[in-house]
Amino acid sequence: MLRYLPSLGGVLKVERNRLLLRRLCMALLLAAAFAMPGTQVTAAAALVINSPTDGATSTQQLLDFSGTGNPGDTLTVQRVDSASTVTLLTQTIPSSGTLSGQLALAAGTLQYVFTQTNPSGGVDGQVTRSITFTPPPPPQLTIT
Repeated sequence: MLRYLPSLGGVLKVERNRLLLRRLCMALLLAAAFAMPGTQVTAAAALVINSPTDGATSTQQLLDFSGTGNPGDTLTVQRVDSASTVTLLTQTIPSSGTLSGQLALAAGTLQYVFTQTNPSGGVDGQVTRSITFTPPPPPQLTIT
Protein backbone atom coordinates (compact mmCIF):
# COMPACT_ATOMS: atom_id res chain seq x y z
CA MET A 1 0.00 0.00 0.00
CA LEU A 2 1.34 3.41 -0.92
CA ARG A 3 1.01 6.29 1.43
CA TYR A 4 -0.06 9.64 0.05
CA LEU A 5 2.90 11.97 -0.24
CA PRO A 6 2.53 15.63 -1.12
CA SER A 7 4.24 15.33 -4.47
CA LEU A 8 4.33 12.89 -7.33
CA GLY A 9 8.10 12.68 -6.87
CA GLY A 10 7.59 11.40 -3.33
CA VAL A 11 5.28 8.61 -4.57
CA LEU A 12 7.83 7.63 -7.20
CA LYS A 13 10.61 7.47 -4.59
CA VAL A 14 8.58 5.14 -2.37
CA GLU A 15 7.76 2.87 -5.34
CA ARG A 16 11.43 2.83 -6.46
CA ASN A 17 12.57 1.90 -2.92
CA ARG A 18 10.04 -0.95 -2.82
CA LEU A 19 11.35 -2.21 -6.16
CA LEU A 20 14.96 -2.08 -4.91
CA LEU A 21 13.96 -3.97 -1.76
CA ARG A 22 12.27 -6.68 -3.84
CA ARG A 23 15.38 -7.05 -6.01
CA LEU A 24 17.59 -7.33 -2.94
CA CYS A 25 15.36 -10.02 -1.42
CA MET A 26 15.37 -11.95 -4.70
CA ALA A 27 19.16 -11.77 -4.91
CA LEU A 28 19.49 -13.08 -1.36
CA LEU A 29 17.10 -15.94 -2.04
CA LEU A 30 19.01 -16.90 -5.20
CA ALA A 31 22.33 -16.76 -3.36
CA ALA A 32 20.96 -19.03 -0.63
CA ALA A 33 19.50 -21.46 -3.20
CA PHE A 34 22.80 -21.87 -5.04
CA ALA A 35 25.09 -21.95 -2.01
CA MET A 36 27.15 -25.12 -1.65
CA PRO A 37 25.62 -27.35 1.04
CA GLY A 38 27.83 -27.53 4.11
CA THR A 39 29.93 -24.54 3.09
CA GLN A 40 30.83 -22.27 5.97
CA VAL A 41 32.51 -18.92 5.89
CA THR A 42 34.72 -18.48 8.92
CA ALA A 43 36.71 -15.52 10.16
CA ALA A 44 40.47 -15.76 10.47
CA ALA A 45 41.66 -17.20 13.77
CA ALA A 46 42.87 -14.49 16.09
CA LEU A 47 46.57 -14.40 16.84
CA VAL A 48 47.14 -15.52 20.44
CA ILE A 49 50.56 -15.53 22.10
CA ASN A 50 50.40 -17.62 25.28
CA SER A 51 54.06 -17.34 26.17
CA PRO A 52 55.94 -15.17 26.89
CA THR A 53 53.57 -12.89 28.75
CA ASP A 54 53.87 -9.13 28.55
CA GLY A 55 56.50 -7.91 31.02
CA ALA A 56 58.39 -11.22 31.07
CA THR A 57 62.00 -11.28 32.27
CA SER A 58 64.75 -13.72 31.36
CA THR A 59 68.40 -14.38 32.07
CA GLN A 60 68.57 -16.79 29.11
CA GLN A 61 69.26 -15.31 25.68
CA LEU A 62 66.95 -17.78 23.90
CA LEU A 63 63.32 -17.57 25.00
CA ASP A 64 60.61 -20.01 23.89
CA PHE A 65 57.32 -18.65 22.57
CA SER A 66 54.01 -20.41 21.95
CA GLY A 67 50.51 -19.55 20.77
CA THR A 68 47.94 -20.08 18.04
CA GLY A 69 47.07 -18.44 14.74
CA ASN A 70 45.28 -18.89 11.44
CA PRO A 71 46.67 -21.86 9.43
CA GLY A 72 48.30 -20.75 6.19
CA ASP A 73 48.94 -17.19 7.39
CA THR A 74 52.48 -15.94 7.96
CA LEU A 75 53.85 -15.14 11.41
CA THR A 76 56.58 -12.50 11.61
CA VAL A 77 58.33 -11.65 14.87
CA GLN A 78 60.25 -8.39 15.12
CA ARG A 79 62.36 -6.85 17.88
CA VAL A 80 61.78 -3.09 18.11
CA ASP A 81 63.92 -0.56 19.94
CA SER A 82 64.34 3.19 19.62
CA ALA A 83 66.99 2.81 16.91
CA SER A 84 65.83 -0.08 14.75
CA THR A 85 63.46 -2.91 13.94
CA VAL A 86 64.96 -6.37 13.44
CA THR A 87 63.02 -9.30 11.96
CA LEU A 88 63.82 -12.36 14.06
CA LEU A 89 61.53 -14.92 12.48
CA THR A 90 59.13 -15.45 9.57
CA GLN A 91 57.20 -18.71 9.28
CA THR A 92 53.99 -20.07 7.80
CA ILE A 93 51.47 -21.05 10.45
CA PRO A 94 50.96 -24.84 10.15
CA SER A 95 47.59 -26.53 9.55
CA SER A 96 47.25 -27.21 13.29
CA GLY A 97 47.36 -23.46 13.96
CA THR A 98 49.91 -24.05 16.74
CA LEU A 99 52.83 -21.63 17.00
CA SER A 100 56.15 -22.29 18.70
CA GLY A 101 59.74 -21.25 18.39
CA GLN A 102 62.58 -19.41 20.07
CA LEU A 103 63.39 -15.72 20.19
CA ALA A 104 66.98 -14.45 20.38
CA LEU A 105 66.75 -11.72 22.99
CA ALA A 106 68.86 -8.58 23.15
CA ALA A 107 69.97 -7.04 26.45
CA GLY A 108 67.54 -4.61 28.06
CA THR A 109 63.78 -4.13 27.93
CA LEU A 110 62.58 -4.27 24.33
CA GLN A 111 59.33 -4.70 22.41
CA TYR A 112 58.76 -7.92 20.47
CA VAL A 113 55.97 -7.64 17.88
CA PHE A 114 54.20 -10.79 16.61
CA THR A 115 52.29 -10.11 13.36
CA GLN A 116 49.93 -12.52 11.56
CA THR A 117 49.58 -11.72 7.83
CA ASN A 118 47.12 -13.44 5.48
CA PRO A 119 48.12 -14.64 1.98
CA SER A 120 46.67 -11.43 0.49
CA GLY A 121 49.08 -9.35 2.57
CA GLY A 122 46.53 -8.04 5.07
CA VAL A 123 47.31 -8.04 8.78
CA ASP A 124 44.96 -10.43 10.63
CA GLY A 125 46.42 -9.84 14.08
CA GLN A 126 49.25 -8.28 16.02
CA VAL A 127 50.48 -8.83 19.57
CA THR A 128 53.25 -6.87 21.30
CA ARG A 129 55.23 -8.15 24.26
CA SER A 130 57.66 -6.17 26.39
CA ILE A 131 60.47 -8.52 27.45
CA THR A 132 63.48 -7.77 29.66
CA PHE A 133 66.68 -9.75 29.13
CA THR A 134 69.39 -9.43 31.75
CA PRO A 135 72.46 -11.43 30.81
CA PRO A 136 73.92 -13.41 33.70
CA PRO A 137 77.15 -12.01 35.13
CA PRO A 138 80.33 -13.55 33.75
CA PRO A 139 81.81 -16.32 35.89
CA GLN A 140 84.29 -15.19 38.51
CA LEU A 141 87.75 -16.62 38.33
CA THR A 142 89.29 -17.25 41.73
CA ILE A 143 93.00 -17.93 41.99
CA THR A 144 94.19 -19.57 45.16
